[in-house]
Amino acid sequence: MAIYTPEMVAQVADCQEVYLQSCRFLSLEQWQQRHGTERLFDNVVRLFSPLL
Repeated sequence: MAIYTPEMVAQVADCQEVYLQSCRFLSLEQWQQRHGTERLFDNVVRLFSPLL
């Protein structure tokens, strides 16, 4: 992605900050211990991600 205007850069940075404030970080162990349904959902979404 190439962003040239300072306004757009600020808008993307603000959006990223909101995402970082509302997320939670997982350890590798927590990620690997997800339920099977969560893994299935992630894999299905990954298949359709080019269309989303």
